[in-house]
Amino acid sequence: DAMVAKQAVPEVPPMLVLDAHGNPVPLVDLQGKFRPEMGEFGGKYVKNEYYAEGEAPEKSVDVEIAIKLKTENKAFKVEKYVHSYPNCWRTDKPILYYPLDSWFIKVTDVKEKMFDLNETINWKPKSTGEGRFGNWLKNANDWNLSRSRFWGIPLPIWRTEDGTEQICIGSVEELKAAMAKSIEAGMMTEDIFANFEVGNMSEENYETIDLHKNVVDKIILVSASGKPMKRESDLIDVG
Repeated sequence: DAMVAKQAVPEVPPMLVLDAHGNPVPLVDLQGKFRPEMGEFGGKYVKNEYYAEGEAPEKSVDVEIAIKLKTENKAFKVEKYVHSYPNCWRTDKPILYYPLDSWFIKVTDVKEKMFDLNETINWKPKSTGEGRFGNWLKNANDWNLSRSRFWGIPLPIWRTEDGTEQICIGSVEELKAAMAKSIEAGMMTEDIFANFEVGNMSEENYETIDLHKNVVDKIILVSASGKPMKRESDLIDVG
C-alpha cells in the first residue's frame, strides 16, 4: 500500500497519472475504469464483472496487459495464480481498494493538552483513565473522520470547485445565515429551513428540518469572493 511504498528503500513511486489539469490521480476512476490517460486501456473496466450483462469482452483487461507485456518482452513469466479476493456482500462483485482524499482532525496538535487534562480527572477506577485511556491519548494520531458513504452525518464543509475557499458550518443558525447570503447572491432561491426557529431547542422545532445528505447537498453557499460552494460529499464516521 501507499505507506509501505513510501517506507521502501528506494521509495516506490505511486501508481498515478496526471489528469487534464496536471493533478496526480489514480490510474482507475471511481467507476472502476482505467482513465483516458492509460492509452489503449483507457475506458476499460479493470474487472470484467463490472460490465453490464453481455457486454464484457472475451479477454479481461488484466489478460490484455499480460499479453502486451509478454509480446513486448517486458514480462519474465506470466501465469495464473489462484488466491482469495474480497467481494461485495451485496452484489458479489470484486471490490477495488481505492486511494481517496480524506478529512482529518489534527489530534496531534492537541494530544499533549488532552493528556494533561486527562490527568486532572478523578477516574473510577483509576486504571481506566491512567492506563488504557491515558495510553491511547499519549499515542493518539490524527483522526480520519470522513467516510465515502450515503447514509450518515454529512460533513458540514462547503468548498468552491477549485478548493481555494471553504467554510465549516457549526450550527443550523450558521447554516441559515449562510443560506441568506447565498439567496442574496442569487445562488439559491429560498431558505429550505425557513420554518426553523433559531434559538428554539424543542423537538418539534427540529422536526421541521432534515440534515441528511440528500437534503443538505441541495444547499449551495457563496464564498467570500462570490463563488458557489457545494458541500463536501463525504460523511462523518460515527463509529
